[in-house]
Amino acid sequence: MPFSNPLLLSHLRTGRVAHTYLFSGPEGERKEKLALGFAQALNCLNQKAFEDCACLSCRKIDKGLHPDVRRFGEDEKSRSIKIEEVRQIIHEASLRPFEGSWKVFILEGSERLTLEAANALLKTLEEPPAHSVFILLVENKAHLLETIQSRSFEIRIPPTPEGKKGDRPSLPFFGEKGQEAFWKQLQGLSRNELQEALEELMVYFREESVSSWERDRGKSKVCLKALERVYRTKEALEANVNQKLSLTYLEIGLGEVSNA
Repeated sequence: MPFSNPLLLSHLRTGRVAHTYLFSGPEGERKEKLALGFAQALNCLNQKAFEDCACLSCRKIDKGLHPDVRRFGEDEKSRSIKIEEVRQIIHEASLRPFEGSWKVFILEGSERLTLEAANALLKTLEEPPAHSVFILLVENKAHLLETIQSRSFEIRIPPTPEGKKGDRPSLPFFGEKGQEAFWKQLQGLSRNELQEALEELMVYFREESVSSWERDRGKSKVCLKALERVYRTKEALEANVNQKLSLTYLEIGLGEVSNA
């Protein structure tokens, strides 16, 4: 199964697709795979989402031949993405899709946008053309204009778990056993360690949601809700919200999820 994300699956299934997404994180290849998988899901002739599909649209996107899915900023050696490339994006976005349901623009290394190019792109993001989706790939969202960040739905792509990160956390909130030890462990972590632990937890819930979708949709939905709670808690920590207060919010939220 292609690399996927439960939040994107939720957007597809509810029909609430945003016009601008921000895929952030250190692993460029994972961000690119997710962006292409999302482009395929948006235009799949069989209406499949992040599944193996041999329809003409998915095959064209996989080979880079689909006229409605365009990639920019692929030259990593280029030190900047200039206004000319953004003007091309703006022009193509103004046109109706040629074959698919959506025109998808994937901008790799978005932190390399010049100030002029970023401001030009911002004008389009403020009033995006219908049937267009912009996916900005960036290692750290702080390198983008705050106005672009505010108009984007961020999908954080955590690092691939390695070493001790391979030991996935259990789901203690599904039952009483282990709950107390679980929360005590989290409370004893430093802020940086807690953020890393939350990223590991997000990886777990994301993969559990996807893997259990076909056999147990109830569990999949619970994992998706849990993922959203963890994500919001991590956001709060990044905004310097009190650590104890953030953990209390998470504990209450996961308790509500488990009892839903």
